[in-house]
Amino acid sequence: MITDEGLKNLSELEQLEWLALVKCRSVTGTGFRSLHKLQKLKYLDMNLTGLNDEGLAAISQLGAIESLHVTSADHGRGIGVCRSIEEAAAISPK
Repeated sequence: MITDEGLKNLSELEQLEWLALVKCRSVTGTGFRSLHKLQKLKYLDMNLTGLNDEGLAAISQLGAIESLHVTSADHGRGIGVCRSIEEAAAISPK
């Protein structure tokens, strides 16, 4: 199971380009804040995670994102933050 602490460890893989966290409900905004080092990350799937507005704000700082997938997460008004990711090819809030 991937947790916020596990995501902190994953953030050391600075060359990472693709990350799927599907059904990792233990990952919250705190964990997503850890991803700031992954500036080469192009694909991020956060379906069915504990993503919240704090996490959305954090991932909006990832400059290489081309595809971003978010469904069934605890995001409220924060989805607007993701619109600042101009390179994103897919933002799919459901």
